[in-house]
Amino acid sequence: MQRSNTGEIIEIPQAPSGGCCYDHDEATIFEDAKHRVASKNKLLVAIAICTVFMLGQVVAGIKENSLAIQTDAAHMLSDILSFAISFFSLWASSWKATPRYTYGFFRIEILGALVSVLITWIVTGILCYKAVDRIIHGTEGHDVQGWIMVLIGSLEVCLNIFLALLFGHGHGHDHQGHTTNVSIQSAYIHMMGDLFQSVGVLIGGIVIWLKPKWRIVDFMCTFVFALLAFRTTLTMIRKIFGVLMQRVPHGIDSALLGQDLCETVDGVDAVHQLHIWSLTSGKVILSCHIQVKPVANPLIVLKKVIQHVKQVYKISNVTVQVELPEDVSQGS
Repeated sequence: MQRSNTGEIIEIPQAPSGGCCYDHDEATIFEDAKHRVASKNKLLVAIAICTVFMLGQVVAGIKENSLAIQTDAAHMLSDILSFAISFFSLWASSWKATPRYTYGFFRIEILGALVSVLITWIVTGILCYKAVDRIIHGTEGHDVQGWIMVLIGSLEVCLNIFLALLFGHGHGHDHQGHTTNVSIQSAYIHMMGDLFQSVGVLIGGIVIWLKPKWRIVDFMCTFVFALLAFRTTLTMIRKIFGVLMQRVPHGIDSALLGQDLCETVDGVDAVHQLHIWSLTSGKVILSCHIQVKPVANPLIVLKKVIQHVKQVYKISNVTVQVELPEDVSQGS
């Protein structure tokens, strides 16, 4: 919309690029949908493999009284829940927007990641409590078979290497998430953490196998694994907090972007009310007001601003409000 010289409000016609005030590239939508399908397939594979392996860990951990294996199984359970929540989130995020939910359901993915982190903390906390209880009250009746830990650890190292390669393929991404998304990023981080954890189980098992009386190693592994779980999930919490608080995405400086528009795009006199945030990880949105110079054509300036933001900053979801000189003078 713009105001004519007589003060009337007129509507700016749609530009050929797909929108005068709002622009979202259809190719971006298609690419995003394609990568979401690929992500869901990867998650299904991970859920199936991890479920089978976790059941074996639970049986071995309970039978051999190994808290380290039980902690590892609990972490695996949290990963499975995380994968399942991420799968549901990817599916739900494809739901169409409604009059009430005009942005759609993309942030279900963020809420799902938050639930997954909370589950991880609760389960890990319970197992740490059990480890402290055994240390205080002794380990009698809780003999640990080292060879079982070695077997479980060896198999899990192989499993986590496979999953890390599965989720790590094409791990790089840009602002729009064309290569990956928060679900795959989260899975990749978890798998790398689990890889170190499984190596710990393997080392702990070797120690207990060689020195059966050193059962304290099993409990120490529990605390180390809990610390690793907290550290990896803390990274996700920061990302979740940033998205929910609509923080400017990493890699974008809003002040420099506004300055760049003024200096690079002909006809832009000033930029204000600049907001940049993520609807979900990889879906960046920009909105701003631009003040157009008196001699400039507002339609051409608007088109140039949208194209510049898309090409330079890879942000395809752009909303721009044009302010003509008379708008500014009347507003003051």
